[in-house]
Amino acid sequence: MTLLIARQVGQPSHPTLSPNSLWLRSSLLVIGLFGGLYFPSGFAVLTSLVPPSNWGKAIAIHELAPNISFVAAPLIAELMISVGLNWRMALAGVAGLALVAIFFFLRFCSCGREKSLAPQPKLYLKTLGRKEFWVLAVFFALAIGATQGVYSQTPLYLVSSKGMEPDWVNYLLAASRISGIFLVFWAGMIVDRLGPVRALRIFVALTGLATLSYGWLPGGWVILAVLVQPTMGGCFFPAGFAVLSSVFPAKSRPMAISLIVPLAVLTGGGAIPAGLGLFGDQGLFSLGFMILGVIIFMSTFLTAVFALSGDSRSA
Repeated sequence: MTLLIARQVGQPSHPTLSPNSLWLRSSLLVIGLFGGLYFPSGFAVLTSLVPPSNWGKAIAIHELAPNISFVAAPLIAELMISVGLNWRMALAGVAGLALVAIFFFLRFCSCGREKSLAPQPKLYLKTLGRKEFWVLAVFFALAIGATQGVYSQTPLYLVSSKGMEPDWVNYLLAASRISGIFLVFWAGMIVDRLGPVRALRIFVALTGLATLSYGWLPGGWVILAVLVQPTMGGCFFPAGFAVLSSVFPAKSRPMAISLIVPLAVLTGGGAIPAGLGLFGDQGLFSLGFMILGVIIFMSTFLTAVFALSGDSRSA
């Protein structure tokens, strides 16, 4: 698995050498395929590093990475353009840093050597047959939809429906991601203090209300929603992964993650933004955000499944 991850993180070097668009598209497909290996193995290693009582904080620290990348990536891209570097150099830099990271991982990380259950049809069916699996898949799909999905449609919404200037929208989006860098660690402490299910219930409800406010707040008040909503959505992940880690034992956890994450990405990163786009095409952007917010808020009641499963700490 480590060798596969090493190959995956080095994949950005392939599009760097692309002689044509077909090679570039094929390389991006390979990056995505190998990127899927990270979550099952990465979270298995992470949860083996720290005791369950500190999973919330550990996952919160891990989730700093995507929050920082939302802010840093456009700034780094702008910096590289300003000094005359092209996209090939940018991808080469990413590939180099990824290979350095895997070197440090192999050198200093001694955890995660345990073997999980080998993939078998019977085990897949057993995992798919658990109601907790499907509830977690719904939560992660809604969380990705509330973060990446909403993020992808926000510029068009603010420009076309709210009449904001594109330059101002870009600065607003960058600012909306900064607070998430700090709040996600606070979310991890809440998870460890209240228990993962209680924390999940709180963060899902707040994310739903914040998403609802996207379409409900009038005029310039929507700026408040743009600043608050991403922080609430980002707080979900420490609680969500902590619940997943408590529901599935270590040996079956990678399998559960490998099934949940693709379903969540396809729905939250594909279907939800596409649905918002359809509402936007009909001039009903605000209604689309409000419906999504109501769905997220109502999903809070699904946390009863985890309480019934007997997790006394998180009930």
